[in-house]
Amino acid sequence: MKKLALAAALIFSACARSGSDLPAIHYGRDACARCGMIIGEERFAAGYVGADGETVAFDDLGEFLTAVSKDPALVAKSHVHDAQDGRWLRASQAVFVKLSGLATPMGSGYAAFGSEAEAKDYARRLGRSFAEPVVTLASR
Repeated sequence: MKKLALAAALIFSACARSGSDLPAIHYGRDACARCGMIIGEERFAAGYVGADGETVAFDDLGEFLTAVSKDPALVAKSHVHDAQDGRWLRASQAVFVKLSGLATPMGSGYAAFGSEAEAKDYARRLGRSFAEPVVTLASR
């Protein structure tokens, strides 16, 4: 009986998720679409759901920003994690900053936030500065 309930729960969760435009990243298992490295740090991950319904994920916001620079249409369907609290943000609404000395998976130093004020507060609490300009993708 427990196995049947577990199977039903798994099927239900998969069906509930099928219409979502949030990427489904399996941390510690999924690989970055650009470099192939296993994605391990949620706060620096980004991704989108492709036309085939599969997640395309990136391990570092620098990798994501490089992909977007080559294909600006990705911005509209992409999401990034807020470095402060881990929530998903639409990439088009996020603020990206390069923080001095911030250790990110590929060393880009980029972090995403819901606002520039949040980015400044985060940098201040870490005792770091960030280089201008603040990057936003809203105009892409």
